[in-house]
Amino acid sequence: MQVNFSRHALKRMSERGVTYREVCNALQYPDRHSIKHEACLAARQRKDGYWLIVIYAGSDTIKKVITVIIISKIHKFFPYEN
Repeated sequence: MQVNFSRHALKRMSERGVTYREVCNALQYPDRHSIKHEACLAARQRKDGYWLIVIYAGSDTIKKVITVIIISKIHKFFPYEN
């Protein structure tokens, strides 16, 4: 899988201390996954208890990361899941 990053995503990753490896793991092995409108969301729980949300567009082979978000409450992005 090829992963490309927008400038915005790289900036947010730097600000939030998120590594390339974390983003790639979330994309490849998400704990939660959803498609909303034309954007895809992949979520992976971090060791610190927070969730990494990766918003991306693309296919199985090429993904363009639009932004990354760190949150504590997963139901804000996945409201219909337990």
